[in-house]
Amino acid sequence: MSNASHTRTHPALSAEPRWISGSAFLAVAAAYAAVYEIARYISPSSQWNLMAGLRLAAILLVPRRYWPALIVGEWAPLIQKCAINAGRFGLEWAILGGIPLMIVCMPLVMLARRRGPFPFRDGEIHLPSVLLVAAACALGSAVVDTAGLSAAIDASRGTSPTIYLRDSFYAYLLGDFCGMVPVVPALFALKDVFNAGRSGAWRRVRNIPLTSALVALCLAGWIGIVLIQERLHLHGAELQALRLCAMLPVLALTLRFGWQGGALAGVLALAAVMSTAGESTDVSIIEAQVVMCIAMAGALLIGMPIARRTRERHAGRVTATAG
Repeated sequence: MSNASHTRTHPALSAEPRWISGSAFLAVAAAYAAVYEIARYISPSSQWNLMAGLRLAAILLVPRRYWPALIVGEWAPLIQKCAINAGRFGLEWAILGGIPLMIVCMPLVMLARRRGPFPFRDGEIHLPSVLLVAAACALGSAVVDTAGLSAAIDASRGTSPTIYLRDSFYAYLLGDFCGMVPVVPALFALKDVFNAGRSGAWRRVRNIPLTSALVALCLAGWIGIVLIQERLHLHGAELQALRLCAMLPVLALTLRFGWQGGALAGVLALAAVMSTAGESTDVSIIEAQVVMCIAMAGALLIGMPIARRTRERHAGRVTATAG
């Protein structure tokens, strides 16, 4: 019943080709490989893996017929790295390290779509299911990454520093999930902003004085967090309190714009917090990340009904004007 109604609602879907041309395949693969390399370059550490968020967002936003091109686009940078370091870390590491994590996440997305409408439900993104799939993708990716790390340790036995696989697994898991929680909804929010901009709706929102003042205040707050840490070199509880203050603008923008505002604000908030990190083994930054990820997930869920009411009010005004 639902499949039939879905086909009637979207009749163009049945006419879409199942395969893409060779030129389109190469273009999509090259574009994703370039964006993937940029994300890997700007990712501060494995504790905040932006590639994980980019990977899941691409799977959700790109039609399924382009998925093979995404796999090739992610595989190309990996195979170069594995070929260069295979002699150092061994063949087993090269094989595991060359696995595009796309093929770990894609079956989980397909499973979610078979169980019901995903990621959209009733015409809007269903964030609870997106967050659940993000957690599953982070878990699967962490298993593969930890297996590759174990192979590298075995190959360089006696020459590498002491590394605890359990701690590394949790670091991979947290880094991937932190990369997905704000980034995936933020890219969906940018898509909504782009669509609203084409219809002129975003210009109306942007020109509201309260909106401009709130956004400026949030940006000033995040910049202030970075500057305070650089100037005062806080430590311990004081530094943690400063980091958690980054969530205040996220909550403010969530209450103002709904989940879209919270998602976009969450990316900037995590960037501000990660700029205060010390060494890659800094336990305090991991604790702050855990709290912020939970708070961001809660803010996104709270923002769903806010965004729905805003959209309904806007639709009501448009109908009243047309009438």
